Amino acid sequence: MGEFGITLNWSILAEPHGLFVTCYRPIVIIVNVVDNQPSHIQGSLYIETFSGSDSYEDTGVKMNGYSNNNDNNYVINVADYCQNYFIDEKDFYNGGGFCTNFNKMLSRAFKVVINPVLFQIDGSTNIDYEQELTSNPFIVPPLVTGADESTSLANDNIRIDKFVNNGTNNSSAPWGDSSWNRLTTNMPQNNTIDINSGFYYFQTLLYRGVSGITTKLKATNNTTGNSREFSLMGSSVARHAYIHIHPVIIEFLLALQYGSFQNLLINETTGLLLGNSMTIQLEHKNSAGVIQRTSPAMTYKLIDSSTTPLCQNEKFIFRNQRGGFDWFIATGQKDKEINVSGDEFDRQTDFNRLDTKSFGTIRGQHANSSLLNSRKETFTTFSQPLVKKYSNWLEELIVSPQVWIVKDVTDWATKTSIANNNKRLVAINIIKGSYKLHSTEKNTNFIEFKYNLSENDLTQKL
Repeated sequence: MGEFGITLNWSILAEPHGLFVTCYRPIVIIVNVVDNQPSHIQGSLYIETFSGSDSYEDTGVKMNGYSNNNDNNYVINVADYCQNYFIDEKDFYNGGGFCTNFNKMLSRAFKVVINPVLFQIDGSTNIDYEQELTSNPFIVPPLVTGADESTSLANDNIRIDKFVNNGTNNSSAPWGDSSWNRLTTNMPQNNTIDINSGFYYFQTLLYRGVSGITTKLKATNNTTGNSREFSLMGSSVARHAYIHIHPVIIEFLLALQYGSFQNLLINETTGLLLGNSMTIQLEHKNSAGVIQRTSPAMTYKLIDSSTTPLCQNEKFIFRNQRGGFDWFIATGQKDKEINVSGDEFDRQTDFNRLDTKSFGTIRGQHANSSLLNSRKETFTTFSQPLVKKYSNWLEELIVSPQVWIVKDVTDWATKTSIANNNKRLVAINIIKGSYKLHSTEKNTNFIEFKYNLSENDLTQKL
């Protein structure tokens, strides 16, 4: 019996369409009511307190669901509400070092608690809190899918099954083999990692833990042919995972696994690179060590700009279209212009006639004053030659809502090693409409765009 003497015969007809669902496509929950039709239903959005806790708290967000066709089915779409809960986390900005945690920037887990809103005898309505339904939990990454792609074996772009590695997405569509798995990036192969440019190098993917399966990260030095692997994630993890792929961090994790430095990618004594290319792949193995599935293999070029200086360059970190973080090292031309604005006014100078020595005048005093000066720097980047797939991918940089450049923090620390560098993020805003693509007859592309610092240098307000 409900709070108002009415008992509903109701149930959730359609849960969210997978464990992982993107907030840029509908996330629809349908409740079917057999009799005693309510006015409508009210959904309360609950969010997981921290990744993997399985503990949820009420966000305070309420939404109504109605039966549009008088078919006894009440519909709630929660996608737009979930978009608001991705937050900045300090660990991401604090150097991207060995043990960072910025899960809340990548995905959030939710569930929806549903109560009926019932008609009363006087025609008013009341929420019945004694009758409620609770949806299955669902994990939401800010992942964009295109109208021209299929992201599940059901040939749709709403289910994001292809991005879920290791385990099924429980979306009711068939589950494919390893060859269909995708990372949460469109980055082409052989992108460059400069080990002297901070630790902001991550490989991201949606990961589903599977009982009895252990995930290993396999790193291969493509110059020497040597490979090593180490345990990465357990069978209970389900989240938008990020993997540190800076060679120094890989060596550190290998040392923890094997008890000694492995000299796979970097020489322990000299700190120099041992090769110019590496491949990273996740292998999901059973208790016998047999590979059950693999993630896509990604190959990266390796350089060290401290020993082989690059020409003029800028390293960009940006939120990509799939909700992860990519990087791009631009080594082409870079220009800067400074725009200064403010108000000027004339003022009367001091002419105290009682000051007989100078007759009341002060030589050099400002008679024209600047007020509320504002200084804005605009940078123009013109890239090195790029093949078509790179220029297509970098369009994501141009439209990204979160972009940074990696800079040295002046006098913050004495740089004694790669592991103790003073590289940090500086937020920038790409200027809308500034992007240009230049193509040559030899199918070579150059991109050009402009950006401002999100925090401009301050000027005095005198």
